[in-house]
Amino acid sequence: MRALCFHGRREAGMCGDFLNAARLIGGAADRAGLSAQVRTSMWPAPPGGVDRAIIRIAPESLRDLSVPRKYDLEVICEPSLAVIPPMGGALLLGGVLLVNAPVPPKTPPDGPPVFSADLGALAARLGAPLAFALAGSAWAAMAALTPEMAFPLGAIESAAPDAGGTPSAGGTPLGEAEIKLLRAGFEQGAALLAGFAPDGDRAR
Repeated sequence: MRALCFHGRREAGMCGDFLNAARLIGGAADRAGLSAQVRTSMWPAPPGGVDRAIIRIAPESLRDLSVPRKYDLEVICEPSLAVIPPMGGALLLGGVLLVNAPVPPKTPPDGPPVFSADLGALAARLGAPLAFALAGSAWAAMAALTPEMAFPLGAIESAAPDAGGTPSAGGTPLGEAEIKLLRAGFEQGAALLAGFAPDGDRAR
């Protein structure tokens, strides 16, 4: 089992790129035959407030449906939240922090592995919602952490119309810009984590 946490800010309509990215990953995991659970705060933050979305993914049926408190991967979706380590110290030993920021955040010498990219600029250049870049790069990071649970990027593309809250939700196929951004985000994440050696001794 692996746990992911997306940190971001709520937008109007109680959505946000952090939540849409989590839904994309969760929906894709289901399509790929894995078991996935996407959870958010019991009391959602107001628009502009800091919030998070948590995903639990496993190759077998999830029996424990409690919300994870420790994560294999934390994704900082909003540059203003890029404080290392994130509040709570919830990253598991051997886990990874993926940060969306124009410049790499300051990292303490004894801090966790941090991989940073300006995904916002990538989204602006390709003209698609940031959620797709976040989902693509996060899944590349998870594939590096857990190769045995990696699924084809096409699973996210096919799951996206069912991921409630995304701009392309409602049963309509993804547009060319969304697909390009998803793939570019994945390539960015894969390049960042090239050579990363997962730690098989993460304690839960």
